[in-house]
Amino acid sequence: MKHPLPFSRAAAAALLFAATAAAPCRAPAADPPAAVMEEPFLAEIALHLYAWFLDEKDYDPERIGDGAKLVFRVRRPEVKADEGDESEWADIRIPQLNLGATVKRADYAIEELGLEVRSSQFRIVNVYRLEPESCEFPEEEDWRTVECDMQRLLDTLRDSPARGTFPDQALSERLYLACCRQLEIDPDARGKGDQIIHIAPMSPVVNEVWVFLENQNLFMQFTSDTDIENPELWASQQLRVRTIDAANNTVVSMEEMPGSNVYVTRDQIGRLLYNCIVFGKRILVVTPDDPEAPEEVRVNVKDAW
Repeated sequence: MKHPLPFSRAAAAALLFAATAAAPCRAPAADPPAAVMEEPFLAEIALHLYAWFLDEKDYDPERIGDGAKLVFRVRRPEVKADEGDESEWADIRIPQLNLGATVKRADYAIEELGLEVRSSQFRIVNVYRLEPESCEFPEEEDWRTVECDMQRLLDTLRDSPARGTFPDQALSERLYLACCRQLEIDPDARGKGDQIIHIAPMSPVVNEVWVFLENQNLFMQFTSDTDIENPELWASQQLRVRTIDAANNTVVSMEEMPGSNVYVTRDQIGRLLYNCIVFGKRILVVTPDDPEAPEEVRVNVKDAW
C-alpha cells in the first residue's frame, strides 16, 4: 500500500505566501492628532456629554469601576476626503459612560460659493451610544488611551461657570437677527408685550448655539463647520438653523415618527430646557405697546441682547 507523500516545508511555505498575498496585513492607523489627546480638551468633551447626553442608565457602577480615573480611547479614523479637503478627524470613546463622539477640525473650500470653511479647533460633529461590541476595540493598535482624574472632572462638572460661556454683544445681535429671519419678522418692529429669550451656555468643543424663545415655545439651534463666533459666517450660506416646536413636535419615542428629524423626545426637550433655562442666560426684550411710552422704558430690541 502506498502512503501519501509527506507535506513538505516548501509546500507549506508556498501556501502561507499565497494566503498572505491574498489577505495583506493591515497597517496600523496614524496616531491621533495631538490636540485631541490633551487632557483639557478631553475634559471639555466630558463636560459637554455630561450636560447634553448622559443619562442615568449610562452611569453604571460596573462600568465606572473604582471611579479613580475616567478613561478615554482615541483614534484617527480613515476618512475618504474630497480633493483639497484638509479637515482632520478623530474618534473619542468613553466606555465607562457608554458614549462616543466624532470630532472634526474643518479645513476645506466650497468653490461654488467661494467660501473657505475652517474651524480653529476640533469640534464635536456626532455623538453616539456605544454598543457592547464598540467597547471591545478589535483593532487595538489604532487606539490610544488617556486617563483623567475622575474626582477633578466631577468637581468641574458641578461648577456652573465651567459649563460654558455666553455670546458677547456682537454675537448676540447676530443671533437676534438670525432668529428674526427664521421667523420672518421685522427685527425693528415693536411687537406687543415683552419677549423672554434664553441662551444655553456655549461649549468650546461644539460649533453651535441653542436659543429658547419662551413666548413662542420654540427652540432654535444654530450650527456650522466654521467657528460660530466668526462674523463672516453669519453673512454666508454656511449657517444651519433648526427650529423645534416644543408644544407640537414632541414625542415619547422616535419610534412614533421613524426617520423624522422634525420631532424630538420628551427627554431631549428636558435637556434643552435644563441647559437653556437652568444654566442659560435669560434676556428680557422690552417692546412696550404704547408708542408714546416714556423714553426711559423704551428698549431697542437689538440692544437688549
